[in-house]
Formats: sequence, structure tokens, C-alpha cells
Amino acid sequence: MPTVRADIKPRYVFPALSGNENAKPLRIYPAEAWEKWGGEPGLFRVSIGDAWVSRKGERASFYDLEGLREVFLRWGFESMGMSAKPQPGAVLPDVPLYSFVSLWRPDDADMATRTKGHAFRDEEGDWRVFVYGVASPVPLDHLTYRKRGEGLAAPGGDDGVR
Repeated sequence: MPTVRADIKPRYVFPALSGNENAKPLRIYPAEAWEKWGGEPGLFRVSIGDAWVSRKGERASFYDLEGLREVFLRWGFESMGMSAKPQPGAVLPDVPLYSFVSLWRPDDADMATRTKGHAFRDEEGDWRVFVYGVASPVPLDHLTYRKRGEGLAAPGGDDGVR
């Protein structure tokens, strides 16, 4: 189990599903126990087995109900031995702020940009995020990760994004 003060108890514990030796239990803690790291009431911190579930680059990640839903679904699929792994380069709802991404635009060339907010669900339940250079939020399935500097305009007019 991850290191947790003795006075902090998980709010919910989901045992490892039987039949899969790689399955691990999922524990959900109230985030306010980590107030000094940004935990707020209504958010949660999650552990799977002996590790905290964290977004890349964050010391402690806290999830709202939608984020918790995504973590729970991935854990459930993996516990059943089913692949919950996304396509290579896919941008998921836990995308960190300022991530380097390429935006696929159906009527124009792909655009190299960065995320400028956390992903959220729109009225129809689709995941979206704001990116630099676009006024409205874009669907996550129109984004792929890119490396820093990749896809920037090159001399001769080739934007380098494919």
C-alpha cells in the first residue's frame, strides 16, 4: 500500500478482481487530506496496488468525479485482463497542462500547439480541451502528442506536421 498517514483512511476500497494474478486493489481517498499539495473537498486521490495514480509531471494528482470515472474504467478493464491501453500518441482526459500536441483539422493542415487547460466533458459527454491558437475547445480525439519543436514551420513552407 502507498505510504499514507495512519489517520487517513480510504473512503472506498475495491478489491482486486479474482482470476487475474496481475489485478490490484483500487483505493479512493478524500483529497482534503493532502490540502498542502492542492487537495480540495470534492476531489479524490487514488491508489492502485502500491502506487498512486498520478498525471505525468504532478507530485500528487487529484481527480473530480469525471476523472475518477476514467481511472476506475481503466482499472476495471485492466483487472479483467482486457487492454485499456489507448492508441500510441492518443491524448487522454488526464492530459497535463501545456502538453505539446498536434491538432488534426479536417479542412486545413495539422496544427502544432499546446494544451492550455484540463480536459472536460461537453454537453454531449465528449472530452474536449482548450489549446493555444483556437478560440473554442477541441475534441481530444483530434489531438495526438508531439515532441517539443516537432511540427513547427520549417524553412521552405513545410510545416513538418503529418
